[in-house]
Amino acid sequence: MSGTNQFQPFAIGSGANALTPAAYAALSTLISQGFQSGIANSAQVNTVLRQASFMAAALGQVIANAGLNANDDGTLSNMVAALQTVLVQKTQVVGAARNLRMSLTSASASATFTADEIVVESALGGAAYQLSGFSKVLNIGGTGAGGMDTGSAPVSGYVAVYAIYNPSTGATSIIGVNATSAIAPEIYGGSSMPSGYTASALISVWRTNSSGQFVVGSQVDRLIAFPDLQAFTMDQLSVSSSISGSASISGIVPKNAYSIFGSMKWSSLGGYTSFGYSFTGVNKVEIEGYASYWSVPYSDLILASPQALTYGAGVGSSTFNFSLFIDGYRF
Repeated sequence: MSGTNQFQPFAIGSGANALTPAAYAALSTLISQGFQSGIANSAQVNTVLRQASFMAAALGQVIANAGLNANDDGTLSNMVAALQTVLVQKTQVVGAARNLRMSLTSASASATFTADEIVVESALGGAAYQLSGFSKVLNIGGTGAGGMDTGSAPVSGYVAVYAIYNPSTGATSIIGVNATSAIAPEIYGGSSMPSGYTASALISVWRTNSSGQFVVGSQVDRLIAFPDLQAFTMDQLSVSSSISGSASISGIVPKNAYSIFGSMKWSSLGGYTSFGYSFTGVNKVEIEGYASYWSVPYSDLILASPQALTYGAGVGSSTFNFSLFIDGYRF
């Protein structure tokens, strides 16, 4: 939604009593010294007013296009603040954050999210605001600002976390949204935003346990890490055989996750043997060799589809087991 622009360009109509740009540029003495005592030439005065008002109107319209108001009320601080907001909007993206952190050493319904700075917006491409010194506690056992937007926290699901802002009062807060069954948008998209809060940004998507609590883990910016969880295992793959298929990891990472990291493990039930296996998203992580046990870390396996990947494995002279463990994700 556009704001208002009270600044109007002067003398821009057809046939206006004003100089052409070339004629005005040729008046070097007037431009450098200004008007002197006496009767000023009306066309020259109109040109000076036109140039100043034209740029003021243009800046006012840029502010209005960002959903803010450019008011001719003599309040310079409001105009400076509006221009600063527009500059942030044009140079930052929603959700951009510096030193965003959250950490839990035990499962809890409450978690503190901190950041040196977070950029929130009223809409994608809309008015943007920088929230500095952000530190808010989210209690997903409650509702409203500082809790879930509506209803209870999901059980064994995911909670999307939004930083929210009230431009009228300057108040900041935080809110949780059930993100178990759908990708959470970058700006709050529900209908239960607390009154007055019109700007927001997605800052986390966190897993919950069977009690509807945040699980143990740590977050730095858009990376979330936790104690490794076995996402997939294949036991006793027969001698001289191979296998392939797809696996769901919906119980470990949210739909917003675009990449995962962790480790791949392999063990032989009959001593040294040749082997190879891989997991594939957009890219592929794989290991192959001749051993009785192997564990290899992987990073940034990009998911081609939310919460899913494909696998393939083959073994030589001994039956073997192989597994994929996930230690965290990026969203």
